[in-house]
Amino acid sequence: MEVLAFSDVYGLKWLRAIAVPKSDCLGEINRNTRLQFYLVWWRCCDHSREMA
Repeated sequence: MEVLAFSDVYGLKWLRAIAVPKSDCLGEINRNTRLQFYLVWWRCCDHSREMA
């Protein structure tokens, strides 16, 4: 979130706020983290079968 001060020609003081949802910023990162976890888990299970 970001807040910016702004004054117009009439002397009014405004605050402009910009907010971005957390999911927009972290959605892709969270998806990739889950995918990496499942791939590592699958590879570990695959190795356990090779060792037996």
